[in-house]
Parts: sequence; structure tokens; C-alpha cells
Amino acid sequence: MRSLNTSNYDTDKTIHMVRAYEEILSSLADQDVRLLELGIHHGGSLLMWRDYFERGQIAGLDALPVTVPDPTGRIHVYQGLQQDYRLLDRIRAEVAPDGFDVVIDDASHVAEFTRKSFWHLLRNHLKPGGWYFIEDWGTGYWKSWPDGKHYKGSNHLHGMVGFVKELIDECGAEDITFPERGITPRRTSEIEEIRVVPSIVVARKSRPAF
Repeated sequence: MRSLNTSNYDTDKTIHMVRAYEEILSSLADQDVRLLELGIHHGGSLLMWRDYFERGQIAGLDALPVTVPDPTGRIHVYQGLQQDYRLLDRIRAEVAPDGFDVVIDDASHVAEFTRKSFWHLLRNHLKPGGWYFIEDWGTGYWKSWPDGKHYKGSNHLHGMVGFVKELIDECGAEDITFPERGITPRRTSEIEEIRVVPSIVVARKSRPAF
């Protein structure tokens, strides 16, 4: 398994994130991966992904202007908001015409905006079987966060925590719409699997059944 070394890059990804990335993405390390990261700060993580995926094309989006020196030409930086559908469509057209293999959300950590970009990208721009990583979902437990609240019990549904629980509901779509026991119409989930660990939640887009 290829190691993901963060020490040489300007990035604050936690050990939980690194373990999840290594476990899931190591099999793609030598492939022509198309990766999009939302929220790139100074761009250190884009350099890390460029070096990890030696054949990959790496796109980054941030609300503030960011300059990333990249003589390889494999990094593509955009300025704008994660909920700007037209911009997301443009990035896909320019960087990943066949769709993205990996999307990483390290942007606002606000459920309203995270939700919008998640569903738009998952449905329209992530390949079947592609991976969607959402970092820092625990902000929903912070009273100081715009949509967070102090934890007071098991029914906590604020901010990003509530959004993660919505994703779990999506994984239950087949039971929610089970004939004679659920609501109609019957449908399968748009999410094949979800993994929740401290600091990061990972969703895999469903693949067609054969």
C-alpha cells in the first residue's frame, strides 16, 4: 500500500483522515485519477495529491484566490463557492470530462453548503464507484460553529452531524421504500456504502447492478 506522507506539505489533515485515504485510495495510486478538492487553503493538499497520484489531474476550488506553483501542469485551481453549480459543472468539463474518481470536501463545513455540493457532484460528476470524502463533520458539535450546537444527547442533528445522519438514511433507501412496509416508489440507494470515523466520513457512489 502506498504511503500518504503529509509532513512535507502545508496541510492539516488528521491521522484519521490519512488512514482513511490510504486504505481507500492506495489501489488508485498508479491510475489516471481525476480528483476534486473543495476548500484548499494555501494549496498544500493539492501538491500532496499531485505527488501521490503521479498520473492524476488534480482540481481545487476555494472561496479565496490561491496560487499553487505547479510545473507539471496537472493542478487546476479555481476560485468560487462550493455551492456554485455552474462552476462545478465547468470544472468537471475542463478537468474530468468522464467524471471524477475522487471528491474531497474540506470547504465550509456548514451543512447547507456541504449538502448542495455533495448531491450535485455525486449525481452529476462523480463516477459510479467513485469516492466522496467529507472532512471535519464534527463541527456540528461546536456551539461556536455557524450551524453547530453543544452535544446534549443522542438526538443531536445539528449542522454537519445532521447531514451525516441524512446520508445514513440514504443508505437505508431500500428499506425505507420496501413494498408494503415503506413509502413508494421503491428505489435503491444512491450511496453504495458509507464509512464514518473521527474527522471524516466517506461515501461511495452506487454502481450499476449486473
